[in-house]
Amino acid sequence: MAGVKATVALIQQVTGALLALPAFQGLTLETTGGYVFAAESERIIRQDIIRNLNLSALLICTFTAWAFRRWDVFLYAQLPTLISLWLALGVFALVRPQLNALALGCAAGLIGIGDDYTIHVLTHYFEARGHGQAPRDALRVIVRETGGGLLLAALATGAAFSAFLFAEHPFLQDMGLLA
Repeated sequence: MAGVKATVALIQQVTGALLALPAFQGLTLETTGGYVFAAESERIIRQDIIRNLNLSALLICTFTAWAFRRWDVFLYAQLPTLISLWLALGVFALVRPQLNALALGCAAGLIGIGDDYTIHVLTHYFEARGHGQAPRDALRVIVRETGGGLLLAALATGAAFSAFLFAEHPFLQDMGLLA
């Protein structure tokens, strides 16, 4: 794809320089062909994936807050999840500047995976608070009763995605790295 983008950029640069000459004032030029279509398709797909990733994150946060009927959940539960995802995407982009569109498209699924732990903890916390426990006591009970299981579940998920790092397909390697 890098060669395709370089070729299209060169064509656009040359045609732009030619159209700037006085002899070609008022002339318009449209390009077509496989390289132009491939570059345009890649750009559009990348924009759609980024837009869909952000919209998915927003919808997941909204649905979670709505389900708990507490909009402050967004601040102390969803915001850390989103910040960690965007930091992971930033580190991923630094490590792997050639983003694989499929891996980026599956990042919305990672929001759901990360959000599952948050929902589990919040559900138990609000249940304990509903039974009259003080906030600190409710947190202690949650950590004692579910902390180990959630930690092992997170480690198992991490191990499963880490196995993708050894796959032959670049998409799976990218997913393992991103996760």
